[in-house]
Amino acid sequence: MKDRAEVIKSDAIKTVSMLKSKKLKFNYIFIDPPYGYDLGVEVLEKIWGNSILEEKGIIILEHEKGLNLEDNIYGLIKMDSRSYGHKSLSFYAKK
Repeated sequence: MKDRAEVIKSDAIKTVSMLKSKKLKFNYIFIDPPYGYDLGVEVLEKIWGNSILEEKGIIILEHEKGLNLEDNIYGLIKMDSRSYGHKSLSFYAKK
């Protein structure tokens, strides 16, 4: 299969379920949920529960700076976190 990238601008919760139904898996998943609604952890749970992340895949979660996310969420472990201005990126992978 050729390498490819796809940007999906949509409700992340609904999109994860749709991707599972198509039996797709991804090496990289970038999530940028609206700030202030605590949706990041919910989306991580959906990704984990629907098994759309490849075994060595990485999830990049953008969130507001200062949001203290756990290092272990479901079967995912935070590998790194970086801040840029008023936002941060947290990087998760399978344990």
